[in-house]
Amino acid sequence: MMSNHVNSSAYWDARFDQDWETAGGRDQTRFFCSLALRYLPKWLANDLRTRALSICDWGCAQGDGLDALAESFPESKLTGVDVAPAAIERARALFPGHSFHTLDDLPKDATFDLVFCSNVLEHFDQPLELMHQMLQHARRYALVLVPFREAPRIDEHLSTFDYNSFPLRIGAFHLLHFRVIPCASLPKSRWSGEQMLVVFGHPDHVDLGEYRLQALVQGMADAEADLRKRLGWLENQLAEVPEKRRALQKSLERQEELERALESTRQQLAEARASKAWRLANRCHAFASGTGLRTVASGLRSRLTRR
Repeated sequence: MMSNHVNSSAYWDARFDQDWETAGGRDQTRFFCSLALRYLPKWLANDLRTRALSICDWGCAQGDGLDALAESFPESKLTGVDVAPAAIERARALFPGHSFHTLDDLPKDATFDLVFCSNVLEHFDQPLELMHQMLQHARRYALVLVPFREAPRIDEHLSTFDYNSFPLRIGAFHLLHFRVIPCASLPKSRWSGEQMLVVFGHPDHVDLGEYRLQALVQGMADAEADLRKRLGWLENQLAEVPEKRRALQKSLERQEELERALESTRQQLAEARASKAWRLANRCHAFASGTGLRTVASGLRSRLTRR
């Protein structure tokens, strides 16, 4: 799974020790968690709250997401997991009321009602492999938040997500919900593009028929809105074509005019160089520069010497 240095504990230990906080990492963690909570399906929020379901933040960094989750689900048992020991050490100091584990020391049989994974999968070139690993620790739900159609990608990001990135089923878990969230206009946004929220559920604990239909309807609505947006952009571009074509034609005509003027100037220069006036002008120039005077003086000396 850790095939790239970006995914290694050493890489992230260095990030958390050096510039995580100064680069706004803690604020971004809380922003993404708050974003997921804001757009969480009501049925899922109600189930988490009424049952006090346990939640694991997979890739928790320094624990700021758990702090936001605790505000929404105060009765739930919260656990944070991260690959970087430096992050877990800091999280334990910041939020001693929650449980934190490195990925290496997490018990293999540990399970949680919901596994939440925010802006982690994009760091992997095979993100569904990580999804399979996460789902081994999920009993009921998996909630995933990832950048949507990120372009250009941040250097640390190895995958780009679109409507085709998640299958309808991963192992025993079925897709229940997904939504595309524009972030640029949100107050105090920490992301300039879009995010995609995805929910998977286990059939032993979830009525798949009802929620999968909701996911399909929501997905179709998102896709339709996205298509309308793209069509609007295309229509605007097409409307500008005639004006751009006229401007291009004027530019081409101006270029041809300049080329004709340049060719005319070249011909005039060639004719001038071939004329007697040009040769006379060259002689006058040579005389004025001293060459002519030296020639006359040399001739006089020769005559005097012969005498």
